[in-house]
Amino acid sequence: MKVIIKKTGQIKDVADGHATNYLLPNGLAIPATETAIEDFKKKQLAVSELRAENESELKALAESLSGKTIKTSASANADGTLFGSVSESAILKLMVEAGYPVHESWISTSQPIKHTGNHPVTITLPNGKSVEVILVVEAK
Repeated sequence: MKVIIKKTGQIKDVADGHATNYLLPNGLAIPATETAIEDFKKKQLAVSELRAENESELKALAESLSGKTIKTSASANADGTLFGSVSESAILKLMVEAGYPVHESWISTSQPIKHTGNHPVTITLPNGKSVEVILVVEAK
């Protein structure tokens, strides 16, 4: 029996029993009829167009973020040590307020931000590109 493997999009010829008893009931494959093949190819084309569009959006976001400086203020003592720290969720809030559509999972810091001053923040986009932004923490 010919089936379309959903995960890879490949058309495979598998044993009838394997397809009927395992692949089809578990949603891992669909029967490879002419209409199913056409529909699957259309869906794959739409997905590839969407990926290309997302890739260009991520590239534009990386270019706009590159070298940017984000400022915040936090309570600190005379030595510049913060009463707490600046978390990744706080950085996310600052980025969103500045108009950058980023996700918290993209944000990483080399060490916890517990002092005033300039701190590098790495934004790793889903396409694998990393951009460094400077976070300036000032005392209130």
